[in-house]
Amino acid sequence: MLKKLVIFIVFFFSSYLLAGQEIVILEQDFTQISIGKKTSFLKDANKEFSLDKVILLDNEGKFIKSEKEVLFFDYQYSTHWIKFTITNNTTDDNHIFLLIDYPLLYKIKVFVPTQQNEKIKYDTLFAGDGFHFNKREIQLATNVFKLPMKHGETQTFYLSVESDGDLVSLPISLATDSYILTKFSQRNILKGIFYGILLLIIIVNLFYYINMKDRVYLIYMLYVFVLGIYVALRDGFALQYFWQDFPIWINIAVSIFSMLIIVFILKIIQLTLYTKKQLPKLNAIIKYFIWGIIISILPVFIPSYYRFYINFGNILALLAAIVGIITIIISIRKKIFFAKFFAAAMAFLILAMFMVVMKNNGAPGIFQFEFWFKILVGIEIIVLAYGLSVRFNKMLEDSKLQAINRLKEINELKDKANRELETKVEERTVEIKQKNEELKSVIEELNQQKEEIQTQKNEIELQRDLVIEHQQKITNSIEYAKRIQNAVFPNINILKENFSDSFIFFKPKDVISGDFYWFKKIDNKLVVVVADCTGHSVPGAFMSLLGVSFLNDMLSKANETTAAEILNRMRNRIKETLDQTGKANEQKDGMDMALCIIDKNNLEMQYAGAYNSVYWIKKGYVAKKYRETMKYKTIEKNNSTLIEIKADRQPIAIYIREKPFENKKVTLEKGDYIYLATDGFADQFGSIERKKFLSKNFKNLLLKIKDYPMKEQEKILSKKLENWKKGYQQLDDILVLGVKI
Repeated sequence: MLKKLVIFIVFFFSSYLLAGQEIVILEQDFTQISIGKKTSFLKDANKEFSLDKVILLDNEGKFIKSEKEVLFFDYQYSTHWIKFTITNNTTDDNHIFLLIDYPLLYKIKVFVPTQQNEKIKYDTLFAGDGFHFNKREIQLATNVFKLPMKHGETQTFYLSVESDGDLVSLPISLATDSYILTKFSQRNILKGIFYGILLLIIIVNLFYYINMKDRVYLIYMLYVFVLGIYVALRDGFALQYFWQDFPIWINIAVSIFSMLIIVFILKIIQLTLYTKKQLPKLNAIIKYFIWGIIISILPVFIPSYYRFYINFGNILALLAAIVGIITIIISIRKKIFFAKFFAAAMAFLILAMFMVVMKNNGAPGIFQFEFWFKILVGIEIIVLAYGLSVRFNKMLEDSKLQAINRLKEINELKDKANRELETKVEERTVEIKQKNEELKSVIEELNQQKEEIQTQKNEIELQRDLVIEHQQKITNSIEYAKRIQNAVFPNINILKENFSDSFIFFKPKDVISGDFYWFKKIDNKLVVVVADCTGHSVPGAFMSLLGVSFLNDMLSKANETTAAEILNRMRNRIKETLDQTGKANEQKDGMDMALCIIDKNNLEMQYAGAYNSVYWIKKGYVAKKYRETMKYKTIEKNNSTLIEIKADRQPIAIYIREKPFENKKVTLEKGDYIYLATDGFADQFGSIERKKFLSKNFKNLLLKIKDYPMKEQEKILSKKLENWKKGYQQLDDILVLGVKI
């Protein structure tokens, strides 16, 4: 009894609700009927309603009856629910189809009621370019759904249409299978003709481009191709045949290809109307628009940007169209050849776009708008193609005319050249006779000059031989001086005997050097000197001989002395020998020097310096100790510390602010490194910036190579110097001495 009561209540409310809306009644002669005004709709602004929720809202009377034959909803991100009720009075079962003839809808779901155990259930059918194409029950380019209904049955259907920011146009109709088959066969024939025309135009313009090598035909081919893809997107063929598994691409592709159409139209305007030459200001504006549109397309794959671009792209397209129309109008006034064809083509294209706007806004006669859109686009393409073919023929005629005119000019020039040649031959014959007489006289003069030149040549060769002889003597003298200098320098074995792990990197600028090294063992201590004399080559070598001689003389006896005292005595000997008294304009030759006395047994070192510092490397990070207590400059790197013991800022020579040299004493440890160097390495120019190597980089280099054996360090310094010079000449003598304690 209770079961019968529930069925009665459901039947009662269904009858009540159906009485409040218009039912679509299908009679026996039914083939096709538009049902837009017999539907009602409900907006789901947040896309959150389920079917159960929608049915509940329907029972509450929330649906709004449609007043339009084609439902239309403007650009938005929402879902619209559509409801309609059908009574099937035809004698056929299951031959009713729902047709929503607008392929560019995002996601469509049709909920078909079925009776299961006396309860109403709903099957879901899918379509729209937001789903994979193979998800459709009926796989046609547009949206078609089969509605199973028996004779005499009345059913209420719901469908949801989800938008992703685009407009929603719903031309809803019911049709039989025979109607759909006939209608779509006719449409496909017309569309086949349309796409065939596009393909033919592409092939013809490919021929033009291959023969003329004119970019305008290539751009026009691309324009027709892009336009064909755009129309295929609107027809639904792109999803059906090209991108079945990429539905998300379809709406994005519509935006991209519609904007590329504008880009290619603007480019064709530039090339055919010669805007660069005829209309330079407009050409610049068109150029900015082209690049602006291309750049604006790039981020369209970002969802938030795509939603913004739907409206922004329309504005951009409108502005570009205005610029294009202004350019065409001005070109017509200037009587530019191709402008009239462009004006006619643009008129048809504008009418075609008007048809799209009318269709998108749900105007009655939606199928006629789509038909006329293709007709007008086809005419626009044919007009442009005809104009380009006329342009092709005109270019051929112009080329022929130019060739004929050029041939005439060549013949005229040829005749003129023959006449001028005859005249010149006659004039030249007279000149040759005169020149022959002059030539005889010149030959006699030349013979006389030849004798004089031979005499001068003999004198020059004699002078050259004398110069070569003197140069050889000078070279021999310098080579002899080098042997003397090498003989004066101490034997490097003295250094090796005291410090087996040591090196001397010595690279004079010329044959002989102004830099010198010196060492001597005194009372189990080794005195090590690296000096840089004033000048280089011969002058520097003389000073180096003085320096070595003074050191040998002063330290010939093993007496106790300090590093500073040696430098003080050295300075006095230089001043006495060179007669330096401090008078104005007298020579101030001298030397810079670093002098260390290393006590290997007690691990102590004395140091005094004239401009030349000594570099002391210790293991570990100990900079704070020496920086704060002894005021030494330090660098910490690679678990080591480089300590620079600064020299006194005065030379070993006469000096205006002369003072006694300071003696510095430090305690060494096993494994410490001591480096003495002149300024030649740090001052060497090199690299592509033509800059000095600098003392900072030299110190970092020492820190970097310290862990290598001393002999290997010498090779690294040599290689680094050659790589740094990069073709620059060596500027000064270079000397670096290193020992490991």
